[in-house]
Amino acid sequence: MNSPFSSLLASLVEESGLGKNSIIRNTGINRSSFYKFLNGSRIPTNVQYNDIKRVLPLSKSEIKKLDELYAFETMGVDTALNRKAVIMCLETVADYEDSVRPTVGIRPTVSEFQNNKLVFDQKHDVINLLENFFERHFASGEPKFDVFIPRMEETFYARINSMALQSEIRNADIRMLLQFPKKKSGVSAYNIVAKYTNMLIFNVCGIGGTHLYYYYDDNMIEDNFGVLYPYYVADDSEVILLGKQCSGAVRIQNPVLVKQFKKQIDRVFAEAHETKVQTEDMDIIVDTMEDFGYLGVNCWNYGGMANLLMLIDENMMNSIRELQPYASRIFKLQNFMEQKQLMTEYLSMDGLRRFAQEGTAFDFPFPTECHFSLEQRIDILKKIDKSLGAGYYILDETKVPIIKKWFFTIVEGHVLTISNSEKLQAMAVREQNIINIFSDFMGSLPLSDQVLPIQSAHRNIQRLIHEMEKQLEEQNQSDRRRTG
Repeated sequence: MNSPFSSLLASLVEESGLGKNSIIRNTGINRSSFYKFLNGSRIPTNVQYNDIKRVLPLSKSEIKKLDELYAFETMGVDTALNRKAVIMCLETVADYEDSVRPTVGIRPTVSEFQNNKLVFDQKHDVINLLENFFERHFASGEPKFDVFIPRMEETFYARINSMALQSEIRNADIRMLLQFPKKKSGVSAYNIVAKYTNMLIFNVCGIGGTHLYYYYDDNMIEDNFGVLYPYYVADDSEVILLGKQCSGAVRIQNPVLVKQFKKQIDRVFAEAHETKVQTEDMDIIVDTMEDFGYLGVNCWNYGGMANLLMLIDENMMNSIRELQPYASRIFKLQNFMEQKQLMTEYLSMDGLRRFAQEGTAFDFPFPTECHFSLEQRIDILKKIDKSLGAGYYILDETKVPIIKKWFFTIVEGHVLTISNSEKLQAMAVREQNIINIFSDFMGSLPLSDQVLPIQSAHRNIQRLIHEMEKQLEEQNQSDRRRTG
């Protein structure tokens, strides 16, 4: 019986004008198997599928649709959508890292509103109203407000980030609420990760002191605030109720009504689950690694560069003053994780290349800037190269998002942590549905085409090592001439 995938494939084959015999000859696929792909009685392997795509003259939109249906066919709709949602989440972070930041020092222009204006029915007015609200709080140095807003455009977050960067925030107390759809039997959890991405981007903007809450009850907002205005921002002096698409807003400034609304908000937060953003130091980092490292469960790291704490040897450790008090604990953890083969790290060649060239670790997990010598860099890259396919994988940068300053760490069944390597800030999520979705995605990567083949990754790393060894030899020759 034909499936959506086989029907589309058969249609594309006919439209190509190549003829089935030509496609069979150029792909090397068995004739009987190929016809079974077209009638839906068999699903092509990943290699066969890629061979067919290579031969057919497909547009980008056709490839995208065919890939989607192939994923539905091979892994099921729920799993395919959930993995797609994780990709979208990673893309959100990667896009934000690569976006153009507003120049610090140039204050963004925010439209002013009359104090007595209470109803707004144009989207651009609503956006300006929200930006005025945030700007006023950030300018105070101690922003304190509650927020429950729909997913906004990237430019909105960029402007909020600009305000935060240009303000001297001494103490923030921001409560952000997120509503997840209920997880019902047979219903995809795709929207859970999509909603979670909304929560994440607010943290990506770099606003510290944010307390993130989430819940599942679809009726909670309706019971407390009414169906028409499910979204809001609020402080002690005013409440702004927002329409679903931010196409309209009502501002409440009556002290009695604001107080009543705040009481209802407090009741919702009391019933919701909290996810905190915290600033990390070495005590917290090492304690956390021990807490989860010895659980005996799978752990995955996804970022641009490896967690160097798992790679540095005794000499390197002792050369970094801040790490010396933790040396024995880190070595013990290194040995345990290596023996049990529980840690998997997904790296980018761009991250390895930057480390090889610069040799500087100025962020996570090091509290101060650390410079690694050429010998140390070579040693670290050799360790990664030796463990390719058994703990370390290089991401295919054409197929998955590459993030540079953020690390996604998943401890199966326990926690998902997103760390900002520049600020040493981390957000820990213990929502089991999200952890399961990210665990499935991370666990599937080694068998997918989203990581480079081991031999290709090996050649790339060996090329870096060769370049550094050549540079080291030139450096040694120069030193010998100078001393001789």
